[in-house]
Amino acid sequence: MAKSLGSRGGNDRKDGRLLRTLGGFARFLPFVMTSRNDAFNLYEDDYEVTESDRWIKAQRSKGYKSMGLLHLLIAAYVRVIAALPGINRFVAGRRIYARNEIEVSMLVKRSNTMDAGETSVKIAFEPSDTVYDVYRKVNAALEKVRDEDDGNDTDAFVSFLANSPRFVTRIIMWILRALDYLGLLPEKIISISPLHSSMMISDMSYMGGAPMYHHIYNVGTLPVCISFGARQHMEDVDDSGNAIDRKFIEARFAVDGRTVDTHYYAAAFKLLKRFIEDPSQLEVPPVKVNDDIY
Repeated sequence: MAKSLGSRGGNDRKDGRLLRTLGGFARFLPFVMTSRNDAFNLYEDDYEVTESDRWIKAQRSKGYKSMGLLHLLIAAYVRVIAALPGINRFVAGRRIYARNEIEVSMLVKRSNTMDAGETSVKIAFEPSDTVYDVYRKVNAALEKVRDEDDGNDTDAFVSFLANSPRFVTRIIMWILRALDYLGLLPEKIISISPLHSSMMISDMSYMGGAPMYHHIYNVGTLPVCISFGARQHMEDVDDSGNAIDRKFIEARFAVDGRTVDTHYYAAAFKLLKRFIEDPSQLEVPPVKVNDDIY
């Protein structure tokens, strides 16, 4: 597990620390926008990956054979949390919390075939992780999923709910949501829920074009969903007037606007872009890891 990013106290949850020094306006917002669908903001950006692709190619030649943009985006996001921990907050029970862990969820196919079944994985990271740490953790999680013929604990729980009578499923979901609101959801449920994580990422590059916006869920505590598409090409000229081919990807974000303000998100996404377009910064741990406010 990733290390705790803060101490626990009264009204804290198993997965987060209550932020007690927020201003009145910030603390009031969850009463105005009571669900994540009320509060979500959309953002999109393009990242030039011409140099990033050269970096990825160099890493593959060094033995990181499956290094790709997915590893790079996750590593960049983890590094942004280390610098700007506010984007790792979440809203639950009309309160705003600093999450104790850095966890990234994603949906994955069990094989590379069109009709292969999907499952979810949730991977824990340290704020000091380098891109190589992220590479190892992501690959280990994906290999484990593809080696599990019977599925993981998340699959088992979802199958139980899906196969139960509808009224039973509705009652169970009501109970779980009530427990989550009160901060009493069992740690076992939190640990297997992809909707209780720092961020969900969706690799839509297989579509061959631009990504779609990923919906943000009212269930759970997920504050950010990211999707990114396939590499696109653009002809340009360099300073000497020579024609060059530039590559870029498009990314789409859906974020919970109650956790931090738009200026904070703008600073975080600007930093994310810097890391993606210059991944060499992610080869070493951050100089400093910042804790969220108290």
